[in-house]
Amino acid sequence: MGVHSLWKIVGPTARPVRLEALSKKKLAIDASIWIYQFLKAMRDKDGNSLPSSHIIGFFRRICKLLYFGILPIFVFDGGVPALKKQTINNRKQRREKNSESRQETAQKLLAIQLQREAENALNRSKKPSNNTTNGDDDDVIYFEDLPINKQERESSTPSSIVYRKNDEYHLPDLKEFKVSKFDERIMPEEDLTEFYEDLIMLMGLI
Repeated sequence: MGVHSLWKIVGPTARPVRLEALSKKKLAIDASIWIYQFLKAMRDKDGNSLPSSHIIGFFRRICKLLYFGILPIFVFDGGVPALKKQTINNRKQRREKNSESRQETAQKLLAIQLQREAENALNRSKKPSNNTTNGDDDDVIYFEDLPINKQERESSTPSSIVYRKNDEYHLPDLKEFKVSKFDERIMPEEDLTEFYEDLIMLMGLI
């Protein structure tokens, strides 16, 4: 267990063997591997591990080996050597250190998030409401408040219009716009019509 490159060493001499060929022979089995396989592989319909999966797995495999006349001998891990014990302790210390680091990082992120939320709440409380108006807004004239035709423009005066502060990102609706026929950025109407016809034919709508 835990021997690096073991399979590379024994690989050249390994060969597949049928179970029938092992009849009346003793077969050594690493019990730890079987236990790990059954605990990880056997699940219920909801994907949860079964508490007795290793017992069920051992029973079924033992029955299969006995069916072929094979005598299983299970090998369990013995005492941990001093070198491996030191390796296990080092791994445990690294896991604990990583766990502490994750907790510290999570606490720092939480503190930063709370600080940002507090700053945003403070900024919102200081920001004036859009419903309030000041003296400067009374002199502002918006495009949509202007008279549409010349007669209305002449008969209306800025003093007769009541202005209200609108959304700062609001843009007026354009009724129409004029461009020069020499402007190369705008497609001529004939070319635009031809383009639409070709597009409709390409899509199979005609």
